[in-house]
Amino acid sequence: AALIDRITLLEKRAQETSPQDCTAWRQLYCQARQLRAGIHLAMLDAPLLFVKRHPYFAGHIYDDFYTWHPGGGIYALQAPDNPGSGRKARPVIDPQTDQTLGGGVYRDPELSWDAGRIVFAHKPASDDVTSIYEVGLNGGGLRRLTESVDHHDVAPCYLPDGRVVFLSTRARALVPCFNSGVATLHTINADGSGLRAISVNNVNEFDPAVLPDGR
Repeated sequence: AALIDRITLLEKRAQETSPQDCTAWRQLYCQARQLRAGIHLAMLDAPLLFVKRHPYFAGHIYDDFYTWHPGGGIYALQAPDNPGSGRKARPVIDPQTDQTLGGGVYRDPELSWDAGRIVFAHKPASDDVTSIYEVGLNGGGLRRLTESVDHHDVAPCYLPDGRVVFLSTRARALVPCFNSGVATLHTINADGSGLRAISVNNVNEFDPAVLPDGR
């Protein structure tokens, strides 16, 4: 009932607001977004894994790993369906956790199939590359899975057989219209060994994910 009342109140305010009142419409828009976020959180029955970072700033959607906007980390939102004091963000890894990579850009967290670990990407400095790491959901067992002085590794994802698939600029290709590195699909074993390219694409690929049937 409370949710319906809030929606009804927003609709009433929208009907009464002048089309020329940009400030009021902006406030209504933000209130509607907050309401929608609250509805989504109320549907969850488990902690929510998320990354905190600066807003997107990059020349293109496919080369944001070249930019440098450090800050944030990876967190788990406890009791997301509880709007009261039970909803708290717990750091999994950030500059202040016991096991940490320090500052930099944390990105692309993905949960393991047993919900005990995450793989993620991290860039430590503006003139450095992005690499793949793994850490326990409890913040322990931090380890590096990929390492390079020239290539960026981003967007990791666990495969059902224990390997990790990710995007890497190791293909040494360049975007035809911009000359930034092309990131394509690669895999590694669970311990970081066995690096293998599984794509011969000459343009960027994005965000590998596993289908419900395991493909």
